[in-house]
Amino acid sequence: MSSLLDDFFGTDLSDWRSQNYSSTNTTLPKVNIKEDENGFVVEMAAPGLKKGDFNIQLDQNLLTISSEKQEEQKEADGKEKDSTRYTRREFAYQAFTRSFTLPESAAGDKISASYEDGI
Repeated sequence: MSSLLDDFFGTDLSDWRSQNYSSTNTTLPKVNIKEDENGFVVEMAAPGLKKGDFNIQLDQNLLTISSEKQEEQKEADGKEKDSTRYTRREFAYQAFTRSFTLPESAAGDKISASYEDGI
């Protein structure tokens, strides 16, 4: 129990927040990183997005996966612009960026991506 408390209180809380939340205060997608005989696999849980919503960049040995999505739902719409009148209008914005330092054994030129069932 002592070790558990030491681990918790030894963690920098501001660092914990930056690791688990994006700049828009939404939670960051969780990842699984695994290695097999073919290389490394990064699985990211990001349901509700489409493959085209992701931006994947490699800068030297830094892999960055990000997304930015804006949605707007409208119900009975009144006038807009000059005489704005809404019956109900909801919009949402979500964005995240996750970066990973690749190990020297990773081949950056062989990176590929797929998106299926929220992963």
